[in-house]
Amino acid sequence: KQDAEARKKNFDETYIGFDLNSAMVEASRCIQCPSAPCQEACPVHNDIPGAFAFLEVGDVLAACDPPAPGSIDAVLEIDREARRMAAEVAREYQI
Repeated sequence: KQDAEARKKNFDETYIGFDLNSAMVEASRCIQCPSAPCQEACPVHNDIPGAFAFLEVGDVLAACDPPAPGSIDAVLEIDREARRMAAEVAREYQI
């Protein structure tokens, strides 16, 4: 995580990310739940446990395999919905 003092002076991501070893350790924490609530909560239903399984053994390319082709529609729909909600808030608060 980026230090609070550094965050005050930039708009960079708060979480800096992981090196490969740290990512492998974090991925190993996944308990591979049969119901995969993380996948259900993911707006595009990515195979998060599957990605973590690949990442746990250091196979970053397999972990980053793109989601199913139809899922881009889900991402675009979420973007449209977020923009619609932002416009409503802007109108309501006269921003």
